[in-house]
Parts: sequence; C-alpha cells; structure tokens
Amino acid sequence: MENFIYDIPTRVYFGRGQIEQLKRELPAYGTRILLVYGGGSIKKNGIYEELRQIERETGIEIFELSGVEANPTIRTAQRGIALCREYEVDAVLAVGGGSVIDCAKAVAAGPVLRRRSLGPGASLGQNYGGAPASDGSDDCGYGK
Repeated sequence: MENFIYDIPTRVYFGRGQIEQLKRELPAYGTRILLVYGGGSIKKNGIYEELRQIERETGIEIFELSGVEANPTIRTAQRGIALCREYEVDAVLAVGGGSVIDCAKAVAAGPVLRRRSLGPGASLGQNYGGAPASDGSDDCGYGK
C-alpha cells in the first residue's frame, strides 16, 4: 500500500439557533446556492424563512430543488443538476433527512455522475454515484 493522507474536514453544528452559522459558512462556498429539501416541512417549522432571511442578510442567492421524495430517483437528481447548470450554482445545501442528503450529494457530484446503467427509474440508495452503478458511458454532468 502506498502512503497517503485521507482528510475530510467536517463541521457539524448542534443545538438551538445553529442555523445562524450559515451566515458565515455559506458565503465561504460562493454566492449562488442550491437549496435541496423534501416535502415542505422546512416551511412549516420556520427553517425556510430563516434561510431566506440569511439570503437577504448575506447577499447570496438561493435556488431551490424542492419535493425530493423518499428514496430519490436519478430523475430528481438530474433536475437538480439542470438547476445547477442553469443558475451556475457554487454550492448545494441539503436541509432534511437522509433522502434529501443523498439527493444533494448526487446533485453536487453532477459533473462526474454517470447515469446510463441506472436509468430514469433507478433509486439513488447507497450507490448512487459509485462505480458499480455505472458503466461510465453517458455523462449527465455540467459539461453538456
């Protein structure tokens, strides 16, 4: 085995009011953010409005991929990738549970995500962007 360094810096904020940290964190990634969320509970619990307030205070622009379903499909991720292309987003922000996070990861991986062997009805699951899920022959990234 060759020597290497595996470094994945992760910052996780827990507790009340931690959404305020996004005022500092989001601008560090750019000014055009794709917000990925599910069925709308973030609107009911107030998080959506808090994000819009952060948008106004920081000058970032938030674009939306809403309605991410449980076990999101490649088609949903492709909608997100298309939004990234259309609005030239700098970063993807997932607000929700595991399915939203899975979809956001696939959208963020858009430039390298291959879809041919998955097909339009496939589920992202645990291998949405992994080599076993693709033969690599059809690019669905930003380059098209």
